[in-house]
Order: sequence, then C-alpha cells, then structure tokens
Amino acid sequence: MRRLVSLMLLITWFGMAPFPSAGQQRRRPLRVTPQERKGAPEIPAGKERGPSIRIALLGDVMSFTLSSAGPIARVTDERDGRALLGDKELRIVLSKPPAHASPVFTVEIPSVEDRKSAEKLSKQLGRQYHHSSTIAEDVAGRKLLVRVGRFTSQGAAAVFVDTLKKAGHPRARVIRQPAPKSTRPALLAVSEGGEPSARSSDSLAFVSFTDAPLRVNGTAYRGRIEARLNSRNTLVVVNELPLEDYLLGVVPNELSPTHYPEIEALKAQAIAARTYAIRNLGKYRGEGFDLYADARSQVYGGKESEQPLSSRAVVETAGLVLTYDAEPIDAVYTSTCGGRTENAEVIFARPLPYLRSVLCSPEKDWIARHELPSRRKPYLERELAWLEFAALELPREVSSGFLSGKPSEDQIQDWLGSLAQLLGRRPSSSSKARAVSHTRSEPGGEKKAVRFDIGKWYGFAQLLADGYYPDGYVELMLSDQDINYLLDFPDSADLPSAHRAAFAMLLRDGLIGPTDEGAIKPKANLTRREALFTLARILERSGALQFESGVVRHFRPGVLTVRQDRIASRALDVDGQAYLYRKVGTACLPVPRLTIVGGERVRFHLNRNGAIDYLEAEVAPNGLASDRFSPLSRWEQKISRSDLMALLKKSEVDVGQLLDLKPSRMGQGRRVAELEVVGTRATKVLKGSSIRNALGLRENMFVIDRRYDEQRRVTDFIFFGRGWGHGVGLCQMGAYGLALEGANAERILKSYYTGAELAKRY
Repeated sequence: MRRLVSLMLLITWFGMAPFPSAGQQRRRPLRVTPQERKGAPEIPAGKERGPSIRIALLGDVMSFTLSSAGPIARVTDERDGRALLGDKELRIVLSKPPAHASPVFTVEIPSVEDRKSAEKLSKQLGRQYHHSSTIAEDVAGRKLLVRVGRFTSQGAAAVFVDTLKKAGHPRARVIRQPAPKSTRPALLAVSEGGEPSARSSDSLAFVSFTDAPLRVNGTAYRGRIEARLNSRNTLVVVNELPLEDYLLGVVPNELSPTHYPEIEALKAQAIAARTYAIRNLGKYRGEGFDLYADARSQVYGGKESEQPLSSRAVVETAGLVLTYDAEPIDAVYTSTCGGRTENAEVIFARPLPYLRSVLCSPEKDWIARHELPSRRKPYLERELAWLEFAALELPREVSSGFLSGKPSEDQIQDWLGSLAQLLGRRPSSSSKARAVSHTRSEPGGEKKAVRFDIGKWYGFAQLLADGYYPDGYVELMLSDQDINYLLDFPDSADLPSAHRAAFAMLLRDGLIGPTDEGAIKPKANLTRREALFTLARILERSGALQFESGVVRHFRPGVLTVRQDRIASRALDVDGQAYLYRKVGTACLPVPRLTIVGGERVRFHLNRNGAIDYLEAEVAPNGLASDRFSPLSRWEQKISRSDLMALLKKSEVDVGQLLDLKPSRMGQGRRVAELEVVGTRATKVLKGSSIRNALGLRENMFVIDRRYDEQRRVTDFIFFGRGWGHGVGLCQMGAYGLALEGANAERILKSYYTGAELAKRY
C-alpha cells in the first residue's frame, strides 16, 4: 500500500508541477567536503594520468540504471562539489513534459504613443519594481504596449495593478498569457523506493562515494558518470575519466591479452590508442563528449574488462604518443591487414604522409631461425614410426625390399602380441597352433576348429578379428545378410566361408579395405607392408598412440609453443631425434627438417620425458605475413544477387536490377579503391570505405567470382578476400606476429606508421 501511495504521489508530481531546480529538491541531500568523506578516494588527477576524456557509453536512450556497492554522490558544481545521495542504485529516466502548465499573468499599460516613450517607460518600471518588462504591439499594430512582470496567479497580478495605478498609470490592467508549452523533458534520478533523488533540465553527474566503481546497466567504470539531455530529447550517458584510466579499458578490448599475450604488441596498441585519443579529443564536442565507446572510435569496456598484462602495457608506456612534425598523428589501426596495409587516401579520401601502404612481414632473414632439424634418418612412411611406439620389432633400416617380403608366422605372432598389449587386449594366440586355427560354432552348437593360412590375407584378417573383438562379438553383430552386403565384391567367392564374418567386420570398421581395383583378394599373399600398415591403422584409430594436436603459436630452437584450445598454450621441447613429417594437402612426407613459422596445425607424440618425439605439421594456411595468426587473414563470402541488392538499397545505392560489380581502380595495397555497381537503370561508383560497408564485407581486399543461371545472369557473387577492417595504419594481428619474432613496441609502430616518432606527451 505504501509503495502504491508513493507511486501515485510521483505521478502527480510528474504530471502537474513544473520541475523545480536542484535547490528545491524534496529530499535535501547532505553536502560534504572532500575532507569529510572518510575512506572515499579522490578522483585521480595530475599530469601522469593524462587529460580528462569524455566517452559516450550509451546514446539516444530513455533510461539506464546507475549502481554501486557503496553510496552514490551527485556532482554539484564544476569544482567537483558533491552531494551524498545515499542510494546504491538509481534509475536515471526522462520525464514527460507536463500536459498542462499553469497560466502566466502579466500587467499591461496600453496606448503608448511612440517607441521611444515605450522603451523609456519599460526601463523605468523594470528598475523601479524589479520585474521583467517587454514592449508589444496591439492587435491593430497602431499602439505600443508595455508589459511588466510574470505572475503565477491573477491575484498577485491584480495587487501589482493597484500599485501601478497609485503610481500614475490608471490604465494598467491584468493580462492572461497562454501557458508556456514545455517541449523538453527533464532528467530524474529515481531511488529504489520510487522517490526522486535528483533532477535537472540538462544534465546530472555522479561519482562513487567509496572505492567501489559506478556501474552503468551493470558494467563497472572508473571516474564519473554523467547523463545529458541531447538535442533529440534523449539521453547520452558519458563516462568522464583521466585518459590513462580510459586506456586501461581500451587496450584489452582492441587486442586481447588473453588470446595474444605479447607485451610488446600490447604496448604498441596502448601507444596507438593513446595517440588516437589525444588527436581526437573534442571530436564530438557538440554532442557533449569526445569519443564513442565502440568501433566508431575505440572499443572501451570499462573497469571490468581490464586485464593485468594490458594494464601493464598502459602503465609502462604512460604519456607516450606517436608524432609527425611534432604533432600527434591520427593513429588509426585495423584488426588484420591481409599481408599489406593501404594508403589512407584509398579508404578515407585524404592522404597522410604517415599512413602509407607497407608490407606486414618480419625481416628478410627471419625464416632461417625457424628451421627444426632432426638427427633421425626419416622413414619412408609415417605409419612405420607409429609402430615403433608400439615396440614392434623392426630392422634398424627398413628397406623397400623388407616391406615387400612375406612375413613369417613368428613375425606376425610377435607383432599381434605387441599390438594386443598396447591395446590392453588378450593376445590373439598363445601358441603357433592357435595362430593357424580358428574355432567356429556349428548350427547345432558344436565347436569346430578350422585351420587357415595366416600368410594369406583372409588368414591374417581372421587372426586380427580374433584378437581385436570380444568372443562372440562378430556373430552377434553381423547376420548372414549383413555379411553378404558387406562382401559385395567381384572376388568375394574366393573367401572361405569360415572367415567371411571376420573379413566383413574388419571391412565395416575400416581396419582393412579393398584394393585400388575394387577387389579384396582374400587369398593373396600378405606382405610385410600390408600387415604393418594395417596394424598402424588399428593403433591410430584406437587412440593407443596418444597423439595430441594443436596450432603452433611460436617456435624457437628446440621448443615449440602449441595452442591446444582457444586460449591455453604449452611450450614443449622437441627431441633431437624426433620423427618429422611435412603435410601438404593429403600427402604427409618424411623430412630431415621442418620450417615452422607459426600458424601450422600439428599432430605430435610425447615421449616419457614429455618431449616431442613425433611431429607432423601442415603447411601454414595463411602464409608468412605477420598477421597469419588471425582467423580472418583469408576469408570467403558468398552473397546472392537478391541479398546484395537489399544491402545496396540500405546504403541508398539504387541502380535498378543489379547486373554486375566491377572493380575499376585498385590501391597500392591491392584493395578495391573504386567499384562500379552496374544495374539496369544506372551505374554508380562506390569509393573507399563505402565499398565494404555497402556490400557487407570484412575488407576492401578482395576479388570477385560469379555464378550464373542458364540465361547467363549472375545469381551469386563469391568474394575471396584477405583481412578484416579498413586496412590502414597499425595491423593489430601483425603487431602480435612481430612481437613473437622479438620486435619491441617502437619497431612495431614504426613498421606501420611511416616516418612517425615516439614522444613523451606528459
């Protein structure tokens, strides 16, 4: 009931009363000085924190929630005077303008003959009675009227009329003027109980009264928060704080220290972000702030997004900026440049001497430091290396002659015994007699021993099945129809009936397979190669080899750093006699050395000491550019013609039915500088950044492929591109790649900003 009464009072106050000034608040706050604020920190100040900067967190909103773990204080003057509100949560809202304002009454003295006399009388009455005074014309426009005072009631105006009549103005009379129409709402800070704590016609600013930060819609920020009423009668929420504190919330959002933990790259990012902020201070002054908190300026996540490594980068570079001719540069930057940055005029239509197209790559001789050699003579095939992990007895030099020869029964028995031990299974045979016979269940339930030749494919398959599958498994899982279905090969009649089930099961599970000619050749002589490669395939599929995989993050002699999930990385020693394999397409070739540049997908095995003793590496898919660690170093995007027309229409590019897209001018960095949009009604030219924005692409660095229907009309456009962003200035992923190679922040920055110098700004 109390809550309902409070709500009704609040509605009445909103709807009927004009909004009072701050000094007329219903609940007068306690005013305190900084010396009286026990335990409440001062807002950091001083040159070491940099200039104050104002960041737009939210724009064109009607309300937001402001909260803190401690009491919230309102800033009451420009010298940071504060009024303790006591609330820990406030709802900042816009009120509706009053529907009916109170009428205004004034006192009028009519029929003044000339303007000079009217002006003299107006000034005289204004000074004498301390009221505002104006001059107006009567309806006919022949006489001038002097109006004095503004009164909220007719009675108050009548009292003043009597005063004027006694002073010699007998024609003075009360005039009722139309009620003023308020078109702008007011700002209200409403407490949890529904009671207004503060109100203003233009802005409200708040700080935390304790060490606890203020939160806007749950996100914590340093400094103070201001709510401003803009020209569109909506709210803009501004975070004002020292620039160095602002950077603590920018750097981890622009270059993640979790995913890309290189301190020199983060320092380069901090310097670029600081320079950009200083260069663009006051860019949106007319709106009441300096920069946006999103990609329109720099991504700023507030206090909650701060990370120790990125904060260290900010602190260790405090005050450092990039300059050209002693002035801070416009230090724009891009996520992934695709191997080369672009000239500023190609994207932004204005040339700048320090924003020129440069290669995103390390030094010319750097690749020599990325060779990983091995003292082991490479095997012919990687499967043979796997078998060494299974402790299979193989000659020191495995020759092609050895592999093409027929294995003895003893060799097969030893190999299968080692395989069973590694898989944790029982051996397929305990004696030679077992190795050449198989117990088969007859229809009447009787068991019958069937002898076979393990030197033939069917015999070897039977021995494998006996050791690999549990007793009775094959008979349970496969019916006669299943067996016939699986053995649908032209030479399956050559397979003895007693061994059809075992052969079919191994085929089903992919442990053996047909020849290239589409035959199974069950009675063909078994070679050592066939036997060993079958065992290797079983080992791999069973997971017994304990292979691990990941993506190479970094390489230095003898040590490979591998990322095995999205974040975590491991530094692993490489054994000097490791097996090395280079994977190109579907081929995996034994090599005496590997070139590891970073970005390669690898599969490896660790020995008992935790070192890599087997390594196969795919060729790095993104090449050798410093930004190769980015997932968007290369991309492909398919857009149908109809979807592309809809995208172009949103950007107000109307050419009728879209016929084609034609790049007509290229930039030095291989980006599309101008693009002709060809339609049935017109051809329009897109330039610079408007190209990727209108087409919804990641970058301007692309080529176009097309798909056509039977009438040779384009149905789909396929864009093959590189990079992400506008492609100008510092490449963030390239900075990370250079830092991995040992480059410091200064070298990184000078690689991307041509002719720029570092300077201490404060």
